[in-house]
Amino acid sequence: MGYPSTQTGVVYYVGTPEAQEGERTAIRQTVQIEVYLDYVCPFSAKMFLTLEKLWPKLSSKKNAFFVFHQMPQPWHPQGVYCHEAALVVRKLGTAKQFFDFSSLLFKDQTKFFDDGTWDKSRAQIYEELSSYVEAVGIEKEQFLSHVGPNEKVKKEGFLNYGNAVTNDLKYSVKLQRKRGVHVSPTVFLNGIEATEVSSGWSLQQWSEFLQPYDIGCSL
Repeated sequence: MGYPSTQTGVVYYVGTPEAQEGERTAIRQTVQIEVYLDYVCPFSAKMFLTLEKLWPKLSSKKNAFFVFHQMPQPWHPQGVYCHEAALVVRKLGTAKQFFDFSSLLFKDQTKFFDDGTWDKSRAQIYEELSSYVEAVGIEKEQFLSHVGPNEKVKKEGFLNYGNAVTNDLKYSVKLQRKRGVHVSPTVFLNGIEATEVSSGWSLQQWSEFLQPYDIGCSL
């Protein structure tokens, strides 16, 4: 399978609009906050929707950024399809489209809990997810072709042929396992797990947590 050609997380840069478009500037000091989130975890939703309000209020003279790591959990099997949908948005769209998609899905996540999906097929769940993908500007047909069977692998005689984002999903899971991340959400600050961070934190608590690292917050 080799190594991924790009990083496995999606970056939200703080206070650097040019970097937000992918033109990373060479600033020597860097602050990196990584968040591991699962689309069908209510605590992940709580944290993401708070961070979504926090990000526009932040500023930093350093090269400060957040990294969203996708964290599918096996006890939420339908959640894998949600993560696949997000991976397709990443593959076909922009970082903004990814974060917009994530916001829509987290706000509506209860539709994809066990109670709403128990008797639905994989194809039915993909069909429901397609409306969220379309809402951020990705064509439904493109999305469904990416989550459909990998015809190339299928023609080679493999029965577990996966789809166009199967390897991307494997990289996300491998990173999570290698770092020993089990609980969602989990936060790392500059590579070290920040165990004090809670999904229930307010904007003020996040502001106080980030202040020692020269990240300002205009609440």
